[in-house]
Amino acid sequence: MKGGAGARVLGNAGGRGLRASPVTASALGDGLVAGALGWALGGAPSTAWMLARGENPLVSVRAAGTLVLAEGCPAPALLAAGVAAHTVLSLGWGVVFSLALPERRTVPAAVAAGLAVAALDLGA
Repeated sequence: MKGGAGARVLGNAGGRGLRASPVTASALGDGLVAGALGWALGGAPSTAWMLARGENPLVSVRAAGTLVLAEGCPAPALLAAGVAAHTVLSLGWGVVFSLALPERRTVPAAVAAGLAVAALDLGA
């Protein structure tokens, strides 16, 4: 487990505490790297889909901008806000995953966590 004996117990699941690593420079750095990769790769499927359909891929970026600004704002402002929102969310989830995922069986846990985030983001 990351963090060794100093890890905090977050809860109780059937008598077993759910453990998370203390925030360390290493865990934070790992999370930021993972978030940066997620940032760079996360938009690839929707961009490819929009391009394949002959549509403007910046539509989804402007839509993300409405998380921060009103829908009627100028397109350049919505684009900037969309990039900022995508960046903050990607880096934030990367750090959360870095701190919360187990050291062993990380890939299955990461896939499950990613699917949970997708469900949360899509409102499922």
